[in-house]
Amino acid sequence: MLATEKPEDIRWRYASKLSELERLEVDRAGRDDTPLEALADMYFHLMAIYLIKDDLPNAKFVWKRAPDPVKRALPAFKLLHQVFLALWGRQFPAVYTALQAPWPPAMQATMDDLRSLTVHRATSILAKTYENVAAEDFCSFLGVNPPDVEKACAELGWRFEAGYIFPTANVSSESEAIPSEQQLAKLTDFVSFLEC
Repeated sequence: MLATEKPEDIRWRYASKLSELERLEVDRAGRDDTPLEALADMYFHLMAIYLIKDDLPNAKFVWKRAPDPVKRALPAFKLLHQVFLALWGRQFPAVYTALQAPWPPAMQATMDDLRSLTVHRATSILAKTYENVAAEDFCSFLGVNPPDVEKACAELGWRFEAGYIFPTANVSSESEAIPSEQQLAKLTDFVSFLEC
């Protein structure tokens, strides 16, 4: 039901694919001999991987620089944009709704990984910021069906009683022990984004 794989493992799986797609985008830029379907697939996966990395600014730029014919060629690319918009607005219920769309088989695993990471982020936020959460809010924030609340709480090791969930703060933090180089890279990316 909830994510079982570690977020770092999911992100690691896509690290080499991201650099490959970025290189491919540069190689194909401005070329007329690339089939539209191949371009659409490339832009879709590039944007999806940026969303997996929680790099929303770069995902936004992928959408902006993708040519209009590419956006029209692959309906799943428009659906992915809906996922992006919901993530950008931090509207978790809308994220889960958008992720439940019918994805092509070649893209389903990527979307499942994105959903797992979104659930993990939401779980981390809940654990760090709330002492208790109403079951209804818990369901919308984590994309859990109301009948499955008790099972989800058991998976997380959280207490559920009288319609409230009591998170424990023992959820591993994504930002624990980030090396200085990574912190500097994040700061550089942020400043570069602000200058654009």
